[in-house]
Amino acid sequence: MKLSFDRLAKLLAKSFWVVCLAVFASISFSFTPAVAPSFAAPNSYKAAIEQDIQQEDGGRLEAYENAKETVNTRNGLEKEYEENEEAYLEEHPEDGGLIGGAKQVLEKLSNSDSDR
Repeated sequence: MKLSFDRLAKLLAKSFWVVCLAVFASISFSFTPAVAPSFAAPNSYKAAIEQDIQQEDGGRLEAYENAKETVNTRNGLEKEYEENEEAYLEEHPEDGGLIGGAKQVLEKLSNSDSDR
């Protein structure tokens, strides 16, 4: 009989601590600061954000139209590639690439053949 009372007392003590922990957690969560939702921004911020989005969309549409025009023109992609390659080589002259190296080797060979 005493054993059953001891077990009952331990069970009540454990449940008491569980209830205390739950109360403490709920009280501590009630004191945490709330994060304001994004739709609560002032109107000036909303207007600025909408203006930025419209500018980005305009740039995307313009880039899309340019790409579409390039693809539809004859040899458009090749010309675009060559222009991009020239611009890259102007910015990075040390990176001649494989084609640049091959051109230099051919020039050296052709110059050495013409010297003979």
